[in-house]
Amino acid sequence: MSEFPKRSAEYRAYAAEAARAAEATPLAQLRAKHESAAGAWTKLATEEETREATRERRAQMDAARQAERDTSQAPPAGPAVDPSAERSVDQGSE
Repeated sequence: MSEFPKRSAEYRAYAAEAARAAEATPLAQLRAKHESAAGAWTKLATEEETREATRERRAQMDAARQAERDTSQAPPAGPAVDPSAERSVDQGSE
């Protein structure tokens, strides 16, 4: 799952690059284009971070459910029985 934080960081880098390009250009139309691109990249980064947070929460819930299933399916712990203390009914009648 480490590829997703890298992707959001990459999107943030693209947004910063577009913002720098917007500041550097004297043409209003080109500046608007770069500002729009920066906004789009920022939105993508935010959405990716939200998806990653959702994936992490789901993974934690799945792990908790699995642990709960594992403990509920474990055989019940009964009293310890010493096999040497048990006697067969046949042994008592001899």
